[in-house]
Amino acid sequence: MNDILRPSGFSEDVQRRFDIVSFDPRGVARSGSTTCTASVYNEMPYPVMSSQADYDKWVAFDAKLHADCRKQTGPLYDHLDSVNVARDMDAIRAALGEAKLTSYGVSYGTLAQQMYAEMYPNRIRAMVLDSNMDHSLNVKGFQVTEAATV
Repeated sequence: MNDILRPSGFSEDVQRRFDIVSFDPRGVARSGSTTCTASVYNEMPYPVMSSQADYDKWVAFDAKLHADCRKQTGPLYDHLDSVNVARDMDAIRAALGEAKLTSYGVSYGTLAQQMYAEMYPNRIRAMVLDSNMDHSLNVKGFQVTEAATV
């Protein structure tokens, strides 16, 4: 059997009970990865900020990197978000002829599933969320809670 088609990490009981379908979310692996210029990325400022000047360097770097990645990646760049991934998940569910989604998410997959649950609450059979994230927070609040968790 082709490695791409062989489920891994699931018990034999789970594999007997479910058809396991996997996908790369937009911008991940074989789904049109984000491309950025290495020389721009390598301009990253020192990661520890201790002054307004350090913060300003990061803001400028982020803007430059964003523009570069958007240019290098092309139109896909503007559609790389959890809302579109949730829509993709629902398209897969519909294409498989399933009324409800049963899913397992790890890391970013958890965030995508949370978005799916918000957008399509009546189309869920069950979800396993491995890394819950509160995406309703603003950027600073999100980073603070994630840093505390780590």
